Amino acid sequence: MKHRLSLIYLSFILIISSRESSSSIPSNSFIGIPPQDEDYIKREIIKCKNGSKKFTKAQLNDDFCDCPDGTDEPGTSACPLGKFYCKNIGHAPSFLYSSRVNDGICGMICLR
Repeated sequence: MKHRLSLIYLSFILIISSRESSSSIPSNSFIGIPPQDEDYIKREIIKCKNGSKKFTKAQLNDDFCDCPDGTDEPGTSACPLGKFYCKNIGHAPSFLYSSRVNDGICGMICLR
């Protein structure tokens, strides 16, 4: 019985660990994008929202700021003006500065 409880506890720890490690790394390039912008971002060549430049889909969330307004980096902290869309599970969705995403400070629960 004691051995069985140890295995259950170990399994629980492994499940929690895998969830934490997978949540800190963006699983796809569309992380941080609000639902209303998903079609806009799916194009092969995408304009920065302020119209200043263009970037490819491969440059989306690549951790390099191509747009001065942060359009291309909603899921990273590469752009100082970047905004991350947060579903904020259980509350109203909101935007937060991309620099506050995965910064080690507990904030909102932003699942995609």
